[in-house]
Amino acid sequence: MAELDTFSNGDGDGDGPALNSAEPATATSESTAGPADVGAVIQDDGAPQGVPVEFPESKEQDEESALPRSSVNLEEMDVHPDDAVKLREGMDPDIAKALRNRRKTLYANEIQGPVHDGKLSKSVLFAYSAPSFSTVPLTLLISIYVVQFYEKLGADLAMLAFFQALARGFDVITDPSMSYVTDSWRGKHGRRRPFLAIGCIPYGLSLFFLMTPFPSLDATQVSTWFGIFYILFFLWNTFTNIPYDSLGPELTDNPSDRSVLFFVCTLFDGVGAICATLLPVVGQLFFAMGRPVVTDSCDVPVDGVISLASCGSRLAEKVGLGSTLTDDQACRIWRMNESAASLGYTAELCDSLFDPAQKGFVGNASDFCQCLADCKIVNRLDNARGAYSVVGLFFGLWYIITMLIAVKKVKERSQLSGRPLPPPPPMLPAMLNTFQNKTFSLLLPAWICDALVNSLIASLLTYYVRYVIEPEFADERCQGGLATGPDVPIFCSSEAVLGACVAAVLFAAFLGTPMWLLLVKKIGKRNTWLLWSLTMAITNVSFFFLGSGDIVGVIVCAGLNGIPMGAKFLADAILADVIDYDEFLTGARSEATYTMFKSFLPKIAAIPASAVPIALLGVFGHIPPQEGVVQKQLSSCIRPYIIITMIAIPTSLSLLAFFLKLRFPLKSVKQNEKISEGIGQHLLGKPAKCPVSGVSYSLLPLSEAEMKDAYRLDNFMGSKVCDRALKDPEKESKRFLKVSFTQLSLAIAAMVGSAAWVGGTFSLLKSGDDNIAVCDLSGQSSANSSIMAFSDPDASCGVRIEGLEVNLSFIPVLGVVFFGVSVTGVFITCLRAAGARSLAKNMPGKELLEKIREQRVLKEKCREFDTSIMQACKSYIEPFRRASAVSTHENKEEPQPAAI
Repeated sequence: MAELDTFSNGDGDGDGPALNSAEPATATSESTAGPADVGAVIQDDGAPQGVPVEFPESKEQDEESALPRSSVNLEEMDVHPDDAVKLREGMDPDIAKALRNRRKTLYANEIQGPVHDGKLSKSVLFAYSAPSFSTVPLTLLISIYVVQFYEKLGADLAMLAFFQALARGFDVITDPSMSYVTDSWRGKHGRRRPFLAIGCIPYGLSLFFLMTPFPSLDATQVSTWFGIFYILFFLWNTFTNIPYDSLGPELTDNPSDRSVLFFVCTLFDGVGAICATLLPVVGQLFFAMGRPVVTDSCDVPVDGVISLASCGSRLAEKVGLGSTLTDDQACRIWRMNESAASLGYTAELCDSLFDPAQKGFVGNASDFCQCLADCKIVNRLDNARGAYSVVGLFFGLWYIITMLIAVKKVKERSQLSGRPLPPPPPMLPAMLNTFQNKTFSLLLPAWICDALVNSLIASLLTYYVRYVIEPEFADERCQGGLATGPDVPIFCSSEAVLGACVAAVLFAAFLGTPMWLLLVKKIGKRNTWLLWSLTMAITNVSFFFLGSGDIVGVIVCAGLNGIPMGAKFLADAILADVIDYDEFLTGARSEATYTMFKSFLPKIAAIPASAVPIALLGVFGHIPPQEGVVQKQLSSCIRPYIIITMIAIPTSLSLLAFFLKLRFPLKSVKQNEKISEGIGQHLLGKPAKCPVSGVSYSLLPLSEAEMKDAYRLDNFMGSKVCDRALKDPEKESKRFLKVSFTQLSLAIAAMVGSAAWVGGTFSLLKSGDDNIAVCDLSGQSSANSSIMAFSDPDASCGVRIEGLEVNLSFIPVLGVVFFGVSVTGVFITCLRAAGARSLAKNMPGKELLEKIREQRVLKEKCREFDTSIMQACKSYIEPFRRASAVSTHENKEEPQPAAI
């Protein structure tokens, strides 16, 4: 009799690794284990749990395995007591035992309940979910707040966009590499946990330094500081969070419990995002109350002049960070022979002397008022510095502490094996095999659309609030953002309005999450997921109808857009179902590869969506903030550009994503259960019916040596490859070489061309520090104002008076986008060329080629089902039509009341 772990696969040690499996099992024998081996050990895990879900019965029953729904003698069948309910529903006892043994050998954390409805312990559930508080919310924080924070510090917007694109360019290489490394890692502490333990500390540190730029940096240096720590943060994000996200789907073995797991993660996401939204604003208010503006250098002249000398942060100077005044601010002086008190100059007087038409102060006290206003600007920026630094420290510490707790509390399946795990498949075959899973490849275009939508909205929401709603200019009391004091409306700041909008989004998402979970139970996971996608498109249209001063309206619309965000957990739950189906096809689980690929191609698509729209603002005449003060936009092209890019395009993409998602074929709980039962059949060495296409599908076991040859051939997919190799192996191997090296040459040419593009146009990135402040003999700064003027804003749309030059800073940003994509192409084609050279030296033998061909033909048959959008729409509408017809029929049959 074979050992108990015969049926283990993935990370465990088992018999007969499946063809094309991403994590082959270690062979214990060359024979296929029989049903008697499955129930070798039975462990009592407690009473069955879970909420029953009603679903339509399948028309086709498994005649050979179905049992009567009556009393079942568990002792005779040697079946776990928790699985009795499944046997009464018709499950084959051998399949129940195989799935029970699969749980025992592949899932390290205790799961209580029957094989289809088990539940993780609460401690594991919350230990895994808690780090989510500091993952996705930080991306939101950086996209919405940190970029504009650096812009206010003087960083050039085009430089920021350039570094964002460069960081994402690194991601497209590091993401697949990290997914392969974590899937391939072999150690006694698991495949994921070592990376979580090592990466959490540098992740937290890089976040802190990203949020804490040194105050002594000039505009070019602060842009570079952003670029260095932005890239480092996302590199450590990849190093730690790819393994972290991959750990989730392998914690439990059933879809309903995964939905709960990702639901709890979404709750932590939501709370973290709310904190990420509110803490920067609250922190600045806290610092403002605790550190009043010190205007001594404006109130009392020294040698007949007043200055901003007292306005900088004393704390920064004490800890050795230097003065928070820029060179230009340190040079500013105004002539005033007497103190402000003796002249009767006060802050209240300055409020009355502000002239909105001239955007400045008038009268004898204008110099004093300008000094006071500049001092408040310096103080406001210092408060922002302190707030963002504290926020970075808080989120960094949370991530480090909770991730270390997760490492200690959560176990992995690879820790169950007492023997070394088998070698993993090569990277490229593992990646290409994901595209053989049609349930996954169908969703990639929809996920790309979703990524584009999220990137466009996140990158331009700040500018929508600034230049469409215009909080600083909608009310005269705001004085263009310069007004201060108790009588100034709280929403005179774009940052405050933006914070309220994002808070409304997140509160609505947080409150809406239970509603979406309830809908999952009522109408099913797939239908709820589709409803979420449609709702995203509908609610985004509401922003189109707002204009200058619609502050309440934009907050309400933001709240409406937050409702669909509460269903984000459904995307992870759908992906877990896809991974289950892949296990049915391959006999192994590849969580990291699928988790990475879910965001890999969308991330490539999102690179231009996150960086290019910001870079293009300069083309349409964008005037950047001056010393943290938002400027009135003179070009009439800014508003239409933002509306089209942030509203019209994302709405269209959301609708397209909805129709693409309609094609997803896993529509019911019954299908998910059939997937699990099919996995059980495969563990028994039996064929099983594909839950999607309905064809009979079986896994062909291969030896370890055969598996290595099969992986080499997986660099070139499809059964026709096998046909040509069987006919003429030498000719086919030459074709492999020709195709792969042609692709590699084109990729290298594209990389070199895009690198030359970036290098040749880098000078177009204009730093905000083009004119360095130099104090002349009179004490005045010689730095020129960087505010741009337009001869005819309606006609110029970005053509500047300075030599009538068009702002072309977006060109190098586009270049770095193409460079990142081309480097990815070189990386992939190099791997494929290496595979082609290996096949040219040693093509698999005829017998193995026939086996591989047979398996690929079976997979191709599983891909043969209708995926047209028209058919998908009919299938989606049909249940609602039938329900409406039944309701109408019942109403017609109701007895009419008797006439009086």
